[in-house]
Amino acid sequence: MEQLDPGSLKIQEYLGMSTRPVGVKLIRQGDPVDNTNYDKIDSKESFCRFVHESAKGKNFIMRREDLDCNKAEIVLGFREPRFANIEPRIKEKIIGVRIGPIADADAVMLVLNPEQGMTLGNLLAGLKVTFKWNRTVCGEGMASVYNSKQPTMTLLCIGARTDGDFKPGELLVTLPYKMFLDLPARMGRFASLSRQALDSLSERFGKHH
Repeated sequence: MEQLDPGSLKIQEYLGMSTRPVGVKLIRQGDPVDNTNYDKIDSKESFCRFVHESAKGKNFIMRREDLDCNKAEIVLGFREPRFANIEPRIKEKIIGVRIGPIADADAVMLVLNPEQGMTLGNLLAGLKVTFKWNRTVCGEGMASVYNSKQPTMTLLCIGARTDGDFKPGELLVTLPYKMFLDLPARMGRFASLSRQALDSLSERFGKHH
C-alpha cells in the first residue's frame, strides 16, 4: 500500500475519511509505466470497482482488457464511440489508467459521506453536484473533471453501487490534481477564519454578559 504523503494524511484526518484519496492518471502510448508494487488484476472489473478497491489501499494499472464495462471503455478513451456520441468522455487515445498513487495524478477521487462532502464543499468555491443515472465514476467523476479542470461531486449510480460496491452512505468527489495539492492550505485558511468567527462571537457574548 502506498504511504500517504503528509498533505494527503492531513486531508484524510481533516475530513475524517475511513478510506484514502485515490489518484487517477491516464496512460498514453509511449508513456513510461512502472508496474512495480501494483496489485495483480485477476479478473475483469468495472472502473468504479477498481476505484473503490483502491480507496481501501490497493494500486492498479488498468488496461482495456481488464475493464468489464463497455461504456467506460469509451468514456476513459480506450476506444471511440461507433453509433452515438457519449459525453463527457476523454477524447485522447488512452492505453491504460493508473489508479491509486497520488503523485503526478490527473485527478484525485475522495470517497466521502454526505457530511464529509459538505465539509469539503466549504473549502471549495463552486463545487458542482451532478447526477445523470449512469457513468458517474468514469464520466462525471473522471472525464468531466479532466476536461473542465473543475471539481465535481456525484451521487453515484446503480452500477457504481452494485458493480463498484459503493455503499448507500457514500458519494464521490473528484478534484483536479493541483486543487487537491492546495487543499491543506485551504484547510488552514478556513480553520483560521473559523477561529476568528468564534473569537468574535465570544467577544460579543462577553460584552453582553
